Parts: sequence; C-alpha cells; structure tokens
Amino acid sequence: MLGTCGVEPAGELAARIIGPWENANLVYGFGQPSRQIPEEIAKNAVRAAFATWARASSKITFTESFFKLHILVEFREAGDPDIDMRGGTIAHADFPPNFGFSSRLPLPLHFDDTEHRWSIGKQEGAFDLETVALHEAGHLLGLMHSSKAGSVMVPSVRPNVIKRKLHRDDVIGIHALYGP
Repeated sequence: MLGTCGVEPAGELAARIIGPWENANLVYGFGQPSRQIPEEIAKNAVRAAFATWARASSKITFTESFFKLHILVEFREAGDPDIDMRGGTIAHADFPPNFGFSSRLPLPLHFDDTEHRWSIGKQEGAFDLETVALHEAGHLLGLMHSSKAGSVMVPSVRPNVIKRKLHRDDVIGIHALYGP
C-alpha cells in the first residue's frame, strides 16, 4: 500500500514552491486527537516535525497555543469535509493564505484516522506520524511536491518508512521561500 498526500502533484521540477506566509511566526493547536496513538505521543511527533522545519530557516517559528491559531492539527474521519481522504490519501494540509484552498485561519493539518494505521517509528503496515507530519508541514510552509528521490516532499510514502530529516531539495525550497 502506498499512502498519498491530499495535494495534487506539482510536476517534475524539484523544490517547487507556491508562496510563503507574510509572517512565518506560526501558531498551531491541536483539536481532535488520534484514536490510535496516545494524545501526548502524537502531539510530540507533530511538534518534532514543526521543529525540523524551524531549524531549516531562522525566519520560521512554531508556537503551540489554544488561541489565534494559524494551523489546527486534527485526526479526522477519512470522509473529511475539507478534502476527502477516502482511499489512498493519508493526510492533507493547505498552503499559506492567498496561495491555498482557503485564506480562512486556522489552516488544516488533518490525518486520516479511520482508514490508515499510525505509528511512532517503523511498524509493519503503519505510517510513521512524524514522517507524514513533516511532509504536510512542508505544504503549510508553501512547498509543493518534489520529484527528488529522498525528499520529504515526494508525493507518497510507504508504510513502515521513516523520513525525519530534510533532503537538500527540501532545504533549497524552504530557503527560496524564507531564507536560511
């Protein structure tokens, strides 16, 4: 099985970008928790993904809060009203305001919690939550899919795979948007 992202492929160019946040000091919060992973453990996986991107550019920060959110992280039913994740789509996120599907905040970072298995680390038949969160956070920052093998931003991931470090192509893309 191959898990895909809910964003359409961007083409064959590597380090494709769509556009940045005007101010990349982003506030995120958590909504509906996973039924598969203990809440604090799932939150830590998403926090780690955000921290990886923040280390890639000094202009990006992520702050967790309950108020005035830019991003809402939730585990949803596969038939999510935002983007239908039934079938092979394991998660979805939007692009920064004025570049995505909606300019209404908070933007979604949603994981399909009904049709796919989630894990922390490698587990047969399950998707590593931090790996998928790292990919979707790239979209939230303005990166599109990449065709570079090894990039976090390739359009699909297999179960039992861990990809928690940014590829050179991912870093080039984020620097093009926000600087080093």
